[in-house]
Amino acid sequence: MDSKEKMPEFLEKFDLKETDFYYLVDDDQEVAEEYGAVCTPDPFLLDMRHTVYYHGKLTDRTGPEGKITEHYMEDAIKKMLKRKNPPEEQNSPKDVASSGKRTRNELQTQARETRTSEGP
Repeated sequence: MDSKEKMPEFLEKFDLKETDFYYLVDDDQEVAEEYGAVCTPDPFLLDMRHTVYYHGKLTDRTGPEGKITEHYMEDAIKKMLKRKNPPEEQNSPKDVASSGKRTRNELQTQARETRTSEGP
């Protein structure tokens, strides 16, 4: 979903209530910068402690006409709901061009370094 204006349509489509989950509207991009988001969309899945569980692409589709064969975010949600460990490899949207994959530890290290280098 790409805007808060589309939230009612999203809720209706998936038979959800606003209280089922949190949706962050980050107009000034302050939170995106804190988490190290680098493109749009750059989705994050947070666990119940608000810790990043998964940060990566929604699917393996590489363009508007591309076929979807893997649903990364959906798989991560299912694992999280079963209280399993997060995916070790996280498919960052930033890495689409290079087809690279980063591990959860690499993503967490990058987020810490970003926050540390910017100071308090």
